[in-house]
Amino acid sequence: MDDTAKDLAAKIAAAERERTVWSEGRKAFRAGGIAVLNPHSPRSPDHTLWAEGFDAEREATKAPIWSE
Repeated sequence: MDDTAKDLAAKIAAAERERTVWSEGRKAFRAGGIAVLNPHSPRSPDHTLWAEGFDAEREATKAPIWSE
């Protein structure tokens, strides 16, 4: 496999992982509503991806924003 193909394969794998984390956030909202906590470290990229999926599902269902 040449470098271009390896680079493309790596990017596809990263995109799939990101989609999985984002989808987990959506599923978490559907399963537990606004009280579900993000399982990822706040400093990790997965924390942001998960939160974006969670918020997308919340917005899609027009649920209120959780406030502390």
